[in-house]
Amino acid sequence: MWGCTIFLFFAILILKKSVMAKKKVDKKISSLEASFEDVLVCQKTSAETLVEILVQKPENITQENLGTLAGILEVNDESSDSSYVVNYLISVIKKEYYSKTKRGAVESFEAALNKANLALAKLAEHGNVNWLGKINAIILVIEKNNIHLSQAGSAKAMLLRRKTLTDISEGAIIPENPSPFKTFVDVLSGRLEKDDALIITTDAIFEIFSFEEIKRSALKFSPEEFIRFLRTALGNELERAAVLVTRMGEKKIPIEIPQETIEKNDFNAFSQKSFSKNPKKKTEKENQKTEEKQSLAQEIKEDLKKESDEFIDKKTGHIYIKENFSFQEKNPFWENIYEIIQIKLSVVLSFLSKEFSALRRKIASIKLRSEKIKIVEPKIISENLEDIQKEPKKPLIKIDREKILRLAKEFFATLKEISSDIFSFLVFVGRKTVIGLKKFIPNKQTGTLKIKTASTSKNNFLKLFLPHFGKIKKIFSQFDYSQKIYVALALLLLLVAPYFLAKLQKKDTVEELSYQESMPTILLPLEQDKNVSRIENLQSVFSKNGISKIVNLNGKMFFIDENSLTSAEDNQNYPFPAEFSPLKIVSNMDDLNLIFLINQSNKIISWSPISKKFQDNAIEIPAGSEISLAKTYLTYLYLLDKKTNQIYRYPRANNGFGEKTNWLRNDENLKEITDITIGENLYLVQNGNILKFFQGKKQVFTIEETATKIFADKIYTKRDSQNIFVLDQKNSRVIRLDLDGKIVSQFHNAEIASATDFEINEELNLAYFSNGNEVKSFEIK
Repeated sequence: MWGCTIFLFFAILILKKSVMAKKKVDKKISSLEASFEDVLVCQKTSAETLVEILVQKPENITQENLGTLAGILEVNDESSDSSYVVNYLISVIKKEYYSKTKRGAVESFEAALNKANLALAKLAEHGNVNWLGKINAIILVIEKNNIHLSQAGSAKAMLLRRKTLTDISEGAIIPENPSPFKTFVDVLSGRLEKDDALIITTDAIFEIFSFEEIKRSALKFSPEEFIRFLRTALGNELERAAVLVTRMGEKKIPIEIPQETIEKNDFNAFSQKSFSKNPKKKTEKENQKTEEKQSLAQEIKEDLKKESDEFIDKKTGHIYIKENFSFQEKNPFWENIYEIIQIKLSVVLSFLSKEFSALRRKIASIKLRSEKIKIVEPKIISENLEDIQKEPKKPLIKIDREKILRLAKEFFATLKEISSDIFSFLVFVGRKTVIGLKKFIPNKQTGTLKIKTASTSKNNFLKLFLPHFGKIKKIFSQFDYSQKIYVALALLLLLVAPYFLAKLQKKDTVEELSYQESMPTILLPLEQDKNVSRIENLQSVFSKNGISKIVNLNGKMFFIDENSLTSAEDNQNYPFPAEFSPLKIVSNMDDLNLIFLINQSNKIISWSPISKKFQDNAIEIPAGSEISLAKTYLTYLYLLDKKTNQIYRYPRANNGFGEKTNWLRNDENLKEITDITIGENLYLVQNGNILKFFQGKKQVFTIEETATKIFADKIYTKRDSQNIFVLDQKNSRVIRLDLDGKIVSQFHNAEIASATDFEINEELNLAYFSNGNEVKSFEIK
């Protein structure tokens, strides 16, 4: 009875677990993937920049967790000031959203919308407000199965799910009073399902279709037919409209083929195997031979293993040598002595060669007094020949005996001094030898054989070092008197010469030290300045004759010469149009991802790294003006005119720039301005000094004083940067300042003195400079 009850209990428990497991599997949500189709209609070419469709997918694996950024943007204002607002907003939103991949999708989306509001506020600060209250946009993010959406103006977002169309943007907050900071106010979030469809559109679509008609058409037509229907209807009926349709489907997972199947089916008709001959089948005799060889090899391996086991301790794994294996042990004491003697001999020989050469020069410099030989005519010699023969012969050279006697006295006086040194040296060598013998000769010897070998080794060792006095005496007795004197002098020289050589070496070292002390101390450049980093190694980046400008466009480097532009990323060269040269000014606009080039005739062209093409830009520059510098801020172009002492500001417009305004509000002398840069303020370089301007008015700006005064040749900063970088060619350095002019750090290298242009990449902490023929870089950490 109890057994049946327990059995039923466990059966019910197992069944319940299996049902729960099935429920969990059913609840698992499959991964979805979004596909996009768009319809863009614009009948007027002048209004093409007023409406855009955005679809930006992750560019690399690090951006995949952020999903896809999409939407539509429209500006209902056709003035030149509003023509670039849409492109500007798309650029700001894309850049900020994917800038930090470690953030979540919601956090990145909110940061991108906030950045867009700030960018619009800066446009309003510069007086560009025609677009205010006229922006219609839907910006959304689809990551995995989630959607995050923000609305501005009258644009709509509709969700088609299970034959029901819903306006999901209906609950979005739209502020009554237009403000740049309130363009994108809130974020709506939800979850998408399989077969969902999103229809994002401008409100112009409702001029020809009602909400119900859009629903019926979306349900009636297939996805391809629905897009074709919208493209036809909107193109025929409306001047400007934009529709983006997004459909959610299951993500396609690639089928994994087992490795075994790949290996089996991996046949290459062109491989070596296909042309090789089939091996012949082996005969029985050959098989028998191979088997015998294999068995023999196996037996040898087993024997070797048994022999090796005798030498290896099974517990520790250490290898030991048994007594029946005798090896001649090496004595490390004598090996060390041999190595030391070799080293010392090489040092002594080199020293002796130097000292003997010096001694030879000194002997050659001794001047011996000689009598002058009178040259007479041959006739006089023949007449007085007998008298000359009668006179005693006189030596041609007189020897300075006093000097030789003085040297001999010094020589013999030193014998007494060095005798004690030689004796102490011999005692030291004897002691060391005895210590070595005591240390390395075993104290206890077991067995008569070992005692005999030890005594014989001692005798052999002593025979190697003790001289054979009998042989020496026999050889010395065979010498004649002069040979004995030479041998005695040679032995005396061997004993005395090292002492004199040591004296000479000591004298030379004293003279060298006194020379070093008398040398003046050399100060390093910028030694008294603060926060100086000395750059030892420069990295060569690019080389070409005539490099005039380095450009950092959104973190990508470009090098410009008189006739072309080169990309550092792929080293591709793009020549200027034939009618454009010669080049005068270069400036980049990060917000539109463009590089602007101005020639001597004030003609301006732009180059895009996306299209990789040059395009003419319309601009009206006053006749007779002397444009010397150019810089951009947001989508404005600033040109400095030395003739009128004015800075012109041009707004970006369709295919060029709009009408200029005079930016400077006070009279300033711009004749000697050599560089310009724009961040949150505008900075000019004049005679080594930096001038600061804000909203057309000059501001107070002072650089922190340092031991070596800063002389500015070039200057760099950018929007949102907290640093100002200064190129000081005179002092071979690049200085990093904060926005208050305080010195943060300095970077010194002698080659910076030849710099003609420089550029900074703060994201990579790199500084670039050009000397006209080569571009080099270094770190600015």
